[in-house]
Amino acid sequence: MRLVSQPRRLFTHQIDSIQAMQNSDTNQQQAAPLLTIKEVAKHLNVSVRTIETEIATGRLKPLRIRGARRFRQADLDAYIASCAA
Repeated sequence: MRLVSQPRRLFTHQIDSIQAMQNSDTNQQQAAPLLTIKEVAKHLNVSVRTIETEIATGRLKPLRIRGARRFRQADLDAYIASCAA
């Protein structure tokens, strides 16, 4: 004879906590879109090759998402500030 377990019931405060976490994650993702190499190059008015060189030298650090390189706006702003100094 096989026993079938019943799913756990969540208390309302646990459900509220889970929903709050999901909402905050969604808001953070919407607030900061990630930029592609082409978008970064266009924003800085340089070639894609220049961006790739900056990545290779370590001056500009992309995020890796399934092999694709993406950039946060905050990281790009920090890079611009470091170039201006």
